[in-house]
Amino acid sequence: MKAFISYCHQDENILGDLKKHLSVLKREGLIEAWFDHEILPGDSIDQKIEDQLKNSELFLLIITPDFISSSYCMDTEMREALNRHNKDEARVIPIIAEPCDWKSIAELSRLKALPKDAKPISTWANKNLAFLNVVEGLRNIIPNQTDTKNVTSTFENKSLDISKKYQIRKDFDQIDKVEFKKQSFNVIKEFFKDSIEEIDSIDGLHGAFDEIDSLSFGCTLVNKKMANKTAYITVRSAKNSISFGDIQFSFTEHAPEGSMNGWFQVSSDDYNQFLLRGGGSLSNKPLTSQEAAENLWNDFITHVGIKMP
Repeated sequence: MKAFISYCHQDENILGDLKKHLSVLKREGLIEAWFDHEILPGDSIDQKIEDQLKNSELFLLIITPDFISSSYCMDTEMREALNRHNKDEARVIPIIAEPCDWKSIAELSRLKALPKDAKPISTWANKNLAFLNVVEGLRNIIPNQTDTKNVTSTFENKSLDISKKYQIRKDFDQIDKVEFKKQSFNVIKEFFKDSIEEIDSIDGLHGAFDEIDSLSFGCTLVNKKMANKTAYITVRSAKNSISFGDIQFSFTEHAPEGSMNGWFQVSSDDYNQFLLRGGGSLSNKPLTSQEAAENLWNDFITHVGIKMP
């Protein structure tokens, strides 16, 4: 489900917390959250926002005193969101982050807000419990929202489900390989970005994500409980087809191009494309993009004495 997060820039810290708590929903493929940080340099800001307002299925409004005093948030983003809500084209959910006079706004007061009982997040003794309550509320409505799609979408979804039952032989060409490499790199990058934010919220751990450029990123992870033991990783998408390894990684900080501890190679059989992990020799186990991301993340965190259950 595509979700548009409307917030006032003075509330960046609240946005950051919400984004962390949405990471599991995002990883499960249940939600695709968009906010204005996604706008790239050179993009038309107004056009990008307008496109997202028209195409999103869910609107999350981070309600604070700054939000309700913002003409842009109230008169542009909220107005369009409510217009689509009233046409049953989308759902609007106010998230009450701080105490404010939001109940005096008729359009908002008639909507059920999160967290429970519309208790402002800032007034909870543990704000993580408040955000957890928000996420649980979203889990309850996401399947229902999907069920309200029109008949055409229902038939389209049924067709997609049927197609997943069968494998069809295909000859993968160089363009297919390049596209799969690009998609796999982005999956790995987003997995590390979300995971490092998640782990940074754990007491005693400190993590940072660094997007070096469009084809490479790095992460740093510090375990303060092990005398500040530190791990680094650099992941890079090879720039051309003759490079050694399609997606390269090195357990060093800002590793130069060509320096690596291992790599993922794009391969395929008669039916699917997949990744093979290399480092001395290629692994025989085919990995999806998500599996490759989890595989590499688990190796990275073991360098500072952490493992997944």
